[in-house]
Amino acid sequence: METAALVNSGRRVVALGTTAARALEHSALSHGRVTAGDAEADIFIYPGYRFRIIDALLTNFHAQSEGVTSDQIVDKLLELVPVPRSGM
Repeated sequence: METAALVNSGRRVVALGTTAARALEHSALSHGRVTAGDAEADIFIYPGYRFRIIDALLTNFHAQSEGVTSDQIVDKLLELVPVPRSGM
């Protein structure tokens, strides 16, 4: 539930992998927003798809073979990408 609340807070959402992107977008199609739960994400994302939840997608990482964890990738992104100030 905590993750769904963060995603629905209006902050920028970066999906790590196509499975995460499909799960988030499927939840939005079904409920209008992301909800906690388990379901089968039976959507396909084709060119021209209008994303409702995710703002960016990082995919095709083979980080483990390079000794990099997804947590390290996220930490670096959070360090490099400025957080917009409210009211701007």
